[in-house]
Amino acid sequence: HNRIAVDHISELLFAPTLNSKNNLLSEKVHGKIFVTGNTVIDSINQFSKISKKHSNLSIDLKEYALMTLHRSENVDKKLILSSIIKGILDSNQKFVFPIHPRTLKHLRKFGLYNKLKNSKNILLLNSVGYFEMLELMKNCQYIVTDSGGIQEEATAPTIRKKVIVVRKTTDRPEAVLGGFSEIVGTNYNDILKSLKKTSKNPSISKKKSPYGDGNSAKKIIRHLKNNL
Repeated sequence: HNRIAVDHISELLFAPTLNSKNNLLSEKVHGKIFVTGNTVIDSINQFSKISKKHSNLSIDLKEYALMTLHRSENVDKKLILSSIIKGILDSNQKFVFPIHPRTLKHLRKFGLYNKLKNSKNILLLNSVGYFEMLELMKNCQYIVTDSGGIQEEATAPTIRKKVIVVRKTTDRPEAVLGGFSEIVGTNYNDILKSLKKTSKNPSISKKKSPYGDGNSAKKIIRHLKNNL
């Protein structure tokens, strides 16, 4: 509701994609709309170059997948969280799993934490910083997540990793349409099937990121100068 309210009081709106612009048009906002790409790609392009130098990670893993979970509809419900974790464990693939504090709380509450900890294929980490996450994304084979931001970041040219989305829907449809992401839901069988399929061929298309070329901030500044 807050986001919609801001849309309607804004004079200038910077949409990351054409789809986002069409959403604003359907809302009948009164401000000017400019498609600029997403500044998250700017950030990835800038900081992925120095992330290794500034990262505090000291793990030496090869051929791993990266997983993150934090959304309340996934981690707060025992049945859903158990389904996701079982799919990960039964895939027998190597995973690095930085655990969000909220997720850690519920993994312990539902008796799932020790199953992950005792697995030889799962490396559990505490929450990591931005540079560490960049390094994990750059070096993994593919990503399993319920994060919206990661769905965007993974399309950046310096990362370009397939994302398995453990949600029933996504607010980043452009990544799905571009072949960067795949929505698999939270059903155990669907997750396991997707993991096995993706591990055999984690490559993605050579399309450009649907979220811009990394010059979004410059485009926004130019529009601000021309309109203010």
